[in-house]
Amino acid sequence: MTKDNKIEEELDVAVDLLRRLLAVELYKSGTTMDVIAKNLHISKSKVVEMLDGVKKENGK
Repeated sequence: MTKDNKIEEELDVAVDLLRRLLAVELYKSGTTMDVIAKNLHISKSKVVEMLDGVKKENGK
């Protein structure tokens, strides 16, 4: 594995983690899964997978 490939792989992991964090925060604040999927440019099934077990905030 070249140095560039390793860096690219690490960046992909970081982007995935940030995308998951953003999806969780948006969902907890009341954003629908459809809107999250559209804004993050991923499928709704991927959003459902990311948010498995996450509950929305009370009162939202």
